[in-house]
Amino acid sequence: MEQGHANPRAVLGAIVAGSATAVSFLLWLLYGHQASAQFAGHWTFLPALNAFLNGLSAIALCGGGCTSSSIGISEPRGAMDPVMIRTSEDGINRRLDGFERESGCVR
Repeated sequence: MEQGHANPRAVLGAIVAGSATAVSFLLWLLYGHQASAQFAGHWTFLPALNAFLNGLSAIALCGGGCTSSSIGISEPRGAMDPVMIRTSEDGINRRLDGFERESGCVR
């Protein structure tokens, strides 16, 4: 099967445009949009969901690292280690931040 070649400028432009759109949406969501008090109570499960998904991501990265090393692939494991460490740190930090907010501790 023959693969088509994409223009690198077009691909880069699409990535930049998609990133700019995502950042713009998040900035609007954080600073421009005011949620009602009734709406805010419906999403209290999101910090726990985020921590759970971060844990699943770390497990998947560990599994991928173990699998690639067991079949003799050394380079992907070297690339995954920093990502796995960072993902684990983010999950722990977010969970601790949620605990501090719930308990009234302030940094």
